[in-house]
Amino acid sequence: MSATLASFSLGEFRLTSLVMTHMAKTYQIINKRLSGPEALCDGSIAVVTSLAMHEDLNQQQSTAMLHFQGLRRMIDLRGGIKQLFLINRHIGQKVWSIILDDLRRAREKTRRHSFLQWVRDTSTDVLDIAFDVIDFTELLDTRTNDNKLFALDYTDALLVLTGSLLEVAPVGRELRHCRDNLVHKSLLAYMVAFRPEYGRRLAKYDLLGQGLRSSTQAFTPVTIADYELLLWCLFCGGIQVFDEGEEWLSLMIVRACEYLRLRTWAETRHVLYNIAWIPTIHDKAGEALWKSFEGNTHRTS
Repeated sequence: MSATLASFSLGEFRLTSLVMTHMAKTYQIINKRLSGPEALCDGSIAVVTSLAMHEDLNQQQSTAMLHFQGLRRMIDLRGGIKQLFLINRHIGQKVWSIILDDLRRAREKTRRHSFLQWVRDTSTDVLDIAFDVIDFTELLDTRTNDNKLFALDYTDALLVLTGSLLEVAPVGRELRHCRDNLVHKSLLAYMVAFRPEYGRRLAKYDLLGQGLRSSTQAFTPVTIADYELLLWCLFCGGIQVFDEGEEWLSLMIVRACEYLRLRTWAETRHVLYNIAWIPTIHDKAGEALWKSFEGNTHRTS
């Protein structure tokens, strides 16, 4: 691993004779372990995890995937990733990082690809963190009651993502370009909904609300994707950071829905979900926001 990391830091991916010698010895050791009573011990899991990381760093994805599949089988036999975290959190974190990377690659050609239509012409800094938020959304969207994300990792992810957004720009600072500003402030509002709170509006986010309000009002949508992005931004703000009953918000949502020919909450929710939306977190508040201005139109939910 040391030789691999050194090569990785220099941008050179080479299998030197030293690395191959160590790899051969490692395979001998792990094969012996896997055929004996220590097959599922922490040490064996750690070694297979290191092998998967080694092959991934050396851009040998097919070999890394073989190690990863074996690793998943080992984790399943140990009672799942949650049980591993309870027994050995350090190894669990290493395994979890590989799972996240695998999920990220699997989704890269699907939701990430489609997400580009809404964040085109966005700066690299904003785009990178936007993709991280999409990865986090995908991760949560695949969870079930029997396979929930470990609480500490959920909190860690929230802190890292929110911190990354604030590194791009503090809440009260405007970014240079209108689209950057809109996406950045909306991502912050989106992440607010994931914060553990008892009740919907105990916390106030006035400064964020002001920034998102000005960025949505300054944004001029042209394409269908622009209107869909604007609609998502308005709902992110309306759910969490805007005050209830703001007339401008109702008017902008109605206009966006009319342009997109969205007549029901189900149709609107479909657009929001395609961008970034967790039903268990956003649906109730989103539908309530829809119904708050529904009487101003001829739509029915």
